This record gives sequence, structure tokens and C-alpha cells, in this order.
Amino acid sequence: MKKFNMILSIIMAMMISFLAGVYAAPALQKNGFGPPAAEGETVEAAANGNGDKSADVKQTGTNAGASDPDSGSTGGDQNPTDAAQEKGKSATVVTGGEIGEPITFNYSINSADGVKLTWEGDNLTGKTINYYTAEISTFNPVGDPSHDQMTGDSTFKLKYVGPVKPGDKMLLFDLFTYQGALHTIRIDKFTLEYDDGTTETIDYGYETSDSSGL
Repeated sequence: MKKFNMILSIIMAMMISFLAGVYAAPALQKNGFGPPAAEGETVEAAANGNGDKSADVKQTGTNAGASDPDSGSTGGDQNPTDAAQEKGKSATVVTGGEIGEPITFNYSINSADGVKLTWEGDNLTGKTINYYTAEISTFNPVGDPSHDQMTGDSTFKLKYVGPVKPGDKMLLFDLFTYQGALHTIRIDKFTLEYDDGTTETIDYGYETSDSSGL
């Protein structure tokens, strides 16, 4: 009888140990102990030891925020200068949209080294322009200022009379200098005089080395 009771006690002790292990395993895993969760299984971690569940964290879109190269946006975009150079011009200053990018922008050099500039762009100011003045710089093939043969100037101002209504075309068409070494023309700024009596100077910064003009 004593032997039977001893065997029964051992069996009961083993069962209690087994049941304790079964109930203890999830608690150990919940607190960071025990084997890792299987793939696809959610593991709830206690926050600050008070049993609160932490929020799920998901990482989506490895390339989130990367822009479409054709979208024209600026994170991962094509550099504005590079985009402009593909069209034969270089944007060095952002205009803010007051004057559109060049529709036509080139020059020609005649037999007497006279340089005629042709440029066309849109009036996007939302106002009627009565007068506009373009400030222009000229450069030789190595990027140094190139100079007018008679005056020695390398910067010029060309003034035109409007009116140019919102959305209409602005035009520069002028034989403005005589230079044998000219390679690049840059329009630095526009000064705009509006019909409401106000004046605005706008950085432009497009340039061209296209000598196929009229």
C-alpha cells in the first residue's frame, strides 16, 4: 500500500510539473523569453511590465518618397539645370513661375560679328506688363565674360514696350552686340513695369549656346 501511494504521488507530481510548464510557456514568450514566434505569428510584448500591448509597427514601401522621374517633382528628380540643358538652355535661378521657360532661345552671328538674340516666353505674372527690361550677360567658349568689340561691355539691357497681357508671349529680338568670341548668352533678370504702376525684378537665369537663330 505504501508503495502504491508513493507511485501515485510521483505520477501526480509529474502531471503538476507538466501542466505548470504548459501554462508558463506563453507567459515566458510574452515577456521576451522562450522560443521566437513562428513566421506570420504576432508576438505581444508587454510595455513597461504593466501588461499594456505595444502598437504594431509596419514598414511599407522601401522606396517610399522616391519620385517618378517623369513627374517633375523634386525628390530624386532630374536636376532643373540638366533638364534645361537637354533643351539647349540652363536654368540657374528659379523664377517662381512669373515668366515661363524659353519657348525659343537662340542667337545668330552675322559676317560683321553682329549678335542677334531671339527669345520668347510666357507672361505668367497674372498682370499686364507695360514695359519689360532684360538684363543679359555674354560668355566666351571657356566660360569667361566675352566683350563687345566697340564698348567692351559684357552685360547689356534690352528694353521693350508692351502691353503684354497675362498669358501672352514676351519677345526679345535684337541685334545687341558685336562679338567674335561669343559662345553663350544668359538672361539674368527681367524688370517688369505693370499697368497698375508697380515694378518687379525677377531672377531668370536661362542661358543658350544655340547659334542657329535668325
